Amino acid sequence: PPGTWLCRTCGSDCGTSQARTHHERTCGQPEGTDEKTKETSAFGPPGVVGKKAKGSKKPAEPQDKDADGSFRVPGYRGVWVNPSGKHFVKAGKELLTEDG
Repeated sequence: PPGTWLCRTCGSDCGTSQARTHHERTCGQPEGTDEKTKETSAFGPPGVVGKKAKGSKKPAEPQDKDADGSFRVPGYRGVWVNPSGKHFVKAGKELLTEDG
């Protein structure tokens, strides 16, 4: 409907969300400003959308492999597999079950 997609800088009605986005990139800029030479706009540098922050990776589990050769089963907390292929449950360093 009319009046939905108003420019947040000058208030003109752009009609659609996409039209408003394009309009706002140049709205309020001096004449002759090239889109590629602009360093920033009112909404941040152009082309940067949804960029993840550096260092946001989840830290790896501290002990995915044990000294005896058994390894932790990914996605199953406390479940391990010994070198012969048998599953067992371990909490911390304590062995809870050895049934497989």
